[in-house]
Amino acid sequence: MVLCISQPRRLVFGAIVLALLSQFAFAQEATLSTPDADVLTESEWSEVDESVNRALKWLASERNDDGSFPTRVQGQPAVTSLCVMAFLSSGHSLNDGEYSSELSEAVNFTLDCQQANGLISLPKTQPRTVRHNGSHTAYYNHGISGLMLGEAYGSTSGRQSERIRNAIPQAIQLLQKTQRDKRRKEDHGGWQYYTNHLDVDSDVSSTTWQLMFLRSAKNAGFEMPDDLVLEATNYIERCYDKRQRVFTYGTFGRERYVTVGSVGGGIISLAMSGKHESPMALASGKWLMNRRFENYNAFISPGGFYHYGVYYSSHASYQLGGEYWQNIYPRIVRVLLTNQSADGSWPPETGLASGYGSCYSTALSVLALTPPYQLLPIYQR
Repeated sequence: MVLCISQPRRLVFGAIVLALLSQFAFAQEATLSTPDADVLTESEWSEVDESVNRALKWLASERNDDGSFPTRVQGQPAVTSLCVMAFLSSGHSLNDGEYSSELSEAVNFTLDCQQANGLISLPKTQPRTVRHNGSHTAYYNHGISGLMLGEAYGSTSGRQSERIRNAIPQAIQLLQKTQRDKRRKEDHGGWQYYTNHLDVDSDVSSTTWQLMFLRSAKNAGFEMPDDLVLEATNYIERCYDKRQRVFTYGTFGRERYVTVGSVGGGIISLAMSGKHESPMALASGKWLMNRRFENYNAFISPGGFYHYGVYYSSHASYQLGGEYWQNIYPRIVRVLLTNQSADGSWPPETGLASGYGSCYSTALSVLALTPPYQLLPIYQR
């Protein structure tokens, strides 16, 4: 069943009732009148619906025979998982409906990528991290894929549900083993690359994905060590720079720089811990409001890839609400809808991330457009 915005000024609210002691989640359809809908006109909401539907149709046409969505091997199964979440965020289900079989096969592909140590990543890790090799992308694959499995779990059954039930605890155990293995105490609690590469051993971008995964798993009823989330949240807070009044990429030295990903990730991370209105998050939101989202597919900030940045910014602004949402989301909508290709896709990222292809950028764009649908539990405010 597909849930769409039938009355554009009224948000479609998919209330996912999550029983924390159960393995199941149940979807419920309703409409909710909310000030969040007033950021766009009825006509603009209809355009968002149309844009999302065209993007999903294009994504479905690109799927590989093994259930994955095309990207470079180093980006699997993260890109496939982002594509699955794009469908889920728009009301599609693994249970039935237009894309159910395709989504189920993509989930199975993701599960097949889990390695013996619990890492969810198709490429093998190496003893040295080189940009875009298996050790560089490992924790991105792990966190994004773990997040998707947590979000999809409630709509699975049978053997697939059992596989997720086994995969998620193994993935959590890996994060427990590696969270404290750092060269410096400042990096304690976070994650970065699978093997040491930079001056820091943790960063906000990678750690945010792990926190979203952990929160999703907890929502789905999986046992969660309290200290695992607490120490990760403490790491994020150490990345807040009081002088710049934003979250920086790392905690010290050359990595104390600011990107859209670090700022948006910091806001989202605190939201995962229930700290929506912390002074750190609010100050960082002010910084996001001053970004030039209108410069499509250009770096929003140094090191800030465009589609990755608008994904983080959209969800961060939704978590903050109020003026942040009213300022940021409409601008993101206008620029994404203006630059969507005729076939429904969005062009690949500019620069070093271009090799991950249009499925990656298209999935991120859909996820940036769909926070108000409120159909993914992890993104509900």
